[in-house]
Amino acid sequence: MSELDRPPAPLDETVREHLAKQLRHTLDADAPKPAYLGDTGLPPDIEDKVHRLDRSVRASQAGEAAVREALEDLGTETEKE
Repeated sequence: MSELDRPPAPLDETVREHLAKQLRHTLDADAPKPAYLGDTGLPPDIEDKVHRLDRSVRASQAGEAAVREALEDLGTETEKE
């Protein structure tokens, strides 16, 4: 096996942390500043999709909880009879 065929050795933890810090700094510097507290900074068309997806997930979770509760109640009623 030649040196070119071997996978590269993993980077040291300190090197990874340094690179991650530089990347975060670069991404934060390029990010637009929020207009208000809670501003996501997303483009309006993407933000709308994120809100709709969030509502859908919350509704699904609420529905699952309601079904779970109804099944639990049904199980306790059956045990009483």
